[in-house]
Amino acid sequence: MRRIIVALNEPERIGDFITWAKHVATCIADETLFVSPTLPLAVLEADIQALDAAQVATVWSRAPRFTAERDAKRTAVRGDLETLRVYVQGLANAAPYEVGLEIVALSGLSVKKSSGHGKPSFEAKQGPVSGSVHIVARAERTRAWYGWQYSLDGTTWTSADDTVQADQWLYGLTRGARYFFRYRSRTAAGLGDWSDVVSLLVL
Repeated sequence: MRRIIVALNEPERIGDFITWAKHVATCIADETLFVSPTLPLAVLEADIQALDAAQVATVWSRAPRFTAERDAKRTAVRGDLETLRVYVQGLANAAPYEVGLEIVALSGLSVKKSSGHGKPSFEAKQGPVSGSVHIVARAERTRAWYGWQYSLDGTTWTSADDTVQADQWLYGLTRGARYFFRYRSRTAAGLGDWSDVVSLLVL
């Protein structure tokens, strides 16, 4: 099962860090998905404002004490962002993989890149014409039959034709709608469980 790991990926330069922190705060505030962040946004915004002011003072004075104060305020902002990172991680964990990726993107944070290079076990890709999707599973090692289903809400499922190949083409889907997909295989050992659900915005 693929797992999303949310990362801060904070910039090193202080000016870039402040700009990035403001961007994350704006993303969280503007997206209705983030209705109850574990850290009040007013706290983050106040800490960013304090850091911004401390950076200006540091640039103008160049005194060591101002630098130390600025660095302490940066640490506070980073702590705020780490709290939000954990909150976004929880939302991503509760959603299907593709939806989780969108949640992270909407938050202004990043997904930690995996060091692995393996092919996904199940994926949905845009087809060659509007309203078409190509869903592809990892093939079983032995002879198998594959059952496919799709849904508009992740609750009510429609079955597509079964195949003996580990992929299926779907046509006539509604453009602009998000669909959810799943599959299961049957081998000589019996019928398997349904896969993890993947989703795709159909174009």
